[in-house]
Amino acid sequence: MDFEKVGNFIRKLREEKKWSQEVLAEKMYCERTKVNKIENGKRYIKLDDIILLSDIFKISLEELILGEKQDKNNQQQMEMTFKNYLQAQNTKMKKLRITSIFLLIIVLLCCLFFSSMYFFQNYKSIRVYRFYGKSENYEINDGLFIISKDKIYFKIDEIIPEVDEIFIYSEYKGNEKLIYQGDPNLIINDNYGYDSFISYKNFVNSEQKIYIVIHDEKIYLTFKEDFINDKIIYNEKDKIGKEENKDFSIPENVKNKFTCDNESCHLEKEDESLIYSNEMFSVISKNKYFLYDIGNNLLEFQDFENSDNDFIISTMEDEISCVSGNCKKASEIYKKFYKNYILKYLK
Repeated sequence: MDFEKVGNFIRKLREEKKWSQEVLAEKMYCERTKVNKIENGKRYIKLDDIILLSDIFKISLEELILGEKQDKNNQQQMEMTFKNYLQAQNTKMKKLRITSIFLLIIVLLCCLFFSSMYFFQNYKSIRVYRFYGKSENYEINDGLFIISKDKIYFKIDEIIPEVDEIFIYSEYKGNEKLIYQGDPNLIINDNYGYDSFISYKNFVNSEQKIYIVIHDEKIYLTFKEDFINDKIIYNEKDKIGKEENKDFSIPENVKNKFTCDNESCHLEKEDESLIYSNEMFSVISKNKYFLYDIGNNLLEFQDFENSDNDFIISTMEDEISCVSGNCKKASEIYKKFYKNYILKYLK
């Protein structure tokens, strides 16, 4: 298409109608500058504009594309020009279609890649274990160990007889490492990484052993897997087995909203995991951790982004008392926890 010739032809048609460029622009639903560029051959004329101009000036598409009115001398040239124009448009549409398909494939592949990466990074990434151990004079019962690719938690529920100090060691390929020394009643945690005291990979593959030393007695711990996030889709309405452990009292709200077995209940949400076990209720997410001891009315909070905000409080008879840590924001955090979790899942 000769854009300069077509532009002059459009100007001539407009002037025959005694229209200004503003009038033609109104009829084309565009700015006057567009009409000016078309008439001066400085703008590519789209097929939509050609069809619209054909209707405005009541002339054929062939005449517009050739840039002159039809007569006996130009009929063959007009047909050839129109044919070439249609072929060019068809080629452009094919190229546009191929480009669009190519871009769509790239987007889909990128989505598939990142979805796969997310899935493989998070599938089976949270594991909950119950552990126990026994030596000649001491017995450790019902410990809770939570390990993920971000955080590790270790909690001993009961030592018989009670002791004031314990030593926890990890053992891997004959190498021993002291994990913790001190009060057995605290929750021990660590950020997972190269220097973490327990390796996620080694522990899951049963290559790393954990043992506790009490008064020179070594107690190797036996771990029993209690939960693993290995489902593609979690159904909150899964039925609980008819044969329930009657000693394990589960609130009705938890039964209705969590997936439960004889010892614990779990609820996987989009950005956090909720666990209820033996009157211990925990909430684990990317940037926070709550452990609520229902029987003793104790709430432990850990802020993964700023450990200075960590605290343990007592909530006995709805009165908040600071047990340890930075309790400046404890009241505000507890109110939100009570509203979003206790009322919603435990009451």
